[in-house]
Amino acid sequence: ETWQGLTNGMPKVPVHDLIVHPRDRELVAATHGRSIYVLDALPIQDMTPELQEKPVHLFPVEKVKPGRGWNSRRSLWFYRPEDDRELTVPFWSSGDGTAVLRVLDGDDRELRRLETDVDRGVNTIVWDFLLDEESALAADKARLEAKKGDADSKDDKKKKKKKKKDAKKQAEAESTGPEEGSLAKTPWAEAVRLGHPLYVTPGKYKLVIAIGEEEASTEFVVDKPRARTPRAKKKPKIRGVKDDD
Repeated sequence: ETWQGLTNGMPKVPVHDLIVHPRDRELVAATHGRSIYVLDALPIQDMTPELQEKPVHLFPVEKVKPGRGWNSRRSLWFYRPEDDRELTVPFWSSGDGTAVLRVLDGDDRELRRLETDVDRGVNTIVWDFLLDEESALAADKARLEAKKGDADSKDDKKKKKKKKKDAKKQAEAESTGPEEGSLAKTPWAEAVRLGHPLYVTPGKYKLVIAIGEEEASTEFVVDKPRARTPRAKKKPKIRGVKDDD
């Protein structure tokens, strides 16, 4: 058996109970008089001699559930910065230095870049799910041009006819609301125009961590937001009374 100290940020205090959550893979330490400390145990459980031979390794990231207010303007009265959600990205480094984390979309276009100093061992970097405005707008433009190029390459009559029909449907959708129009085609440009925070949108993404010339990456998914449910409760079904009475 080998032991490694995990004392960074934790005071010297008696620990009376330890448990590793089987689902979340978190180490929970109950101390005497200094509350409870929670540590991400996934990097430690996945640590192997082979992994420690790598110059850099990025641990997997779970599917991201977007916040309800990500696609709306922040409230002047109820918004609290301390309630903003964050993603803590754990990674292994074989030495000291500076790490650069890049957030890429599904087509490897850069959306955000973060830097942090690292020591040998398991390190973390925190991302607030926000994107760089210039990079996000460039990605929106490139994605729109790529779709336009694909459409222009379809030159047979049947596809042209379908294209006209789709264009008509698209125009109708834009006249009824943004969800199938501008917001669907260029969501980040619309967020900037409407004054919304520039959050990541549902889709596939990639995280790339670089330390010097060495890189590691992992993919992750941003899920669709949970559908809204009506606040009003349904009327209870009364025994002996038909629904249409």
